[in-house]
Amino acid sequence: MTISEKFTTKKLSVFFTLLFAANGSFFNANAEQVSVMPLNYVADKAISTNPEVQQAWHAFKASMHGIDAARSGYLPTVDVSASAGYEKRNYGIEEEYNRNTAELTLGQMLYDGFRTSNNVKRFERIQLIRYFELLDQAEKTALAASIAYLDVQKFTELVELAEINLKEHESVYQQIEQSVGAGVARAADLEQISGRLSLAQSNVMTEYENLHDVSARYLRIIGELPTQGTVKAKLSDDAIPITINQALDIAYKNSPNFYASLYNIEAQKANADSQKSAFHPNVDLSARYGMQDRDELGLNETRSEARVGIDVRYNLYNGGLDSANLDQAYQEVNVAKYQRDQTCIEIRQNLQIAYNSVQVLQSKIPSLANHKE
Repeated sequence: MTISEKFTTKKLSVFFTLLFAANGSFFNANAEQVSVMPLNYVADKAISTNPEVQQAWHAFKASMHGIDAARSGYLPTVDVSASAGYEKRNYGIEEEYNRNTAELTLGQMLYDGFRTSNNVKRFERIQLIRYFELLDQAEKTALAASIAYLDVQKFTELVELAEINLKEHESVYQQIEQSVGAGVARAADLEQISGRLSLAQSNVMTEYENLHDVSARYLRIIGELPTQGTVKAKLSDDAIPITINQALDIAYKNSPNFYASLYNIEAQKANADSQKSAFHPNVDLSARYGMQDRDELGLNETRSEARVGIDVRYNLYNGGLDSANLDQAYQEVNVAKYQRDQTCIEIRQNLQIAYNSVQVLQSKIPSLANHKE
């Protein structure tokens, strides 16, 4: 048995058993399902199945119904009420009798201090917020899927390089072992190559562990295991802006999170305007028609009444609730403005780090290629 076989049998058997226990394999065994997995496939797959994206999608759909609920304030209300029962009293000629009533009521808002219009405006802005949050989550998921895809490719290649490195060390170890046995080489040389062989063995285990970790992350994000023989992704440098200022300009113009923060400010302003309606009177048009049927002393008496009018209600004092709500709404506007500023800071920081990392990695590629060789 060679050194490689001894190493694999004694040291890697338990290790691989633990690594494969969760998923059964590093790669998807169903090669017919996805024979070629380009970068856009994994991004689309992750977006269509990721729970966070689905959560953002349903939040966006829910915001549509919020607009419909706010617009209902423009429409009339129609109510029907009816009752039938047995009544008893301690006055009059007859103590017990039956009474049945029915009433139809119609109401139409004429003026509410612009509460309804501001509520509609607020929910329209909330819908835009949810839309850009959906785009932001989809972009984050696509980025995470792309990184997982590239990491699987990278660590698969690192595993191959580590195994080649191990075989080279095994070959050298056997040569020096034979030389020491023949008295040509020193025992110190054998000890030195033995240490390097152990390091190469450890590197193989480390790279397999890294591959397992990124494969588990790939499974979590995309919903399936990576397939062997995937096409190596290639990213073009043409899309990278020439200067950091150009990159910042593109980032601010295309960031869904930034647009969501802007519409959040407008939504909070609309909410503040809606709170001002409490200081205005409410004017409603109301119409009511009712009937009452009462059986008393053996006589069936039916009464009916109808009313059409305009109702005006103006609150003079309610314990300072309206003022407190308005002050709170103004503070929420300030919170939204600082959230916008924080979003700008985060965009600038993340972009500067990413842009600098690209420049540094491009300058390190020649050195890394030499190190690989």
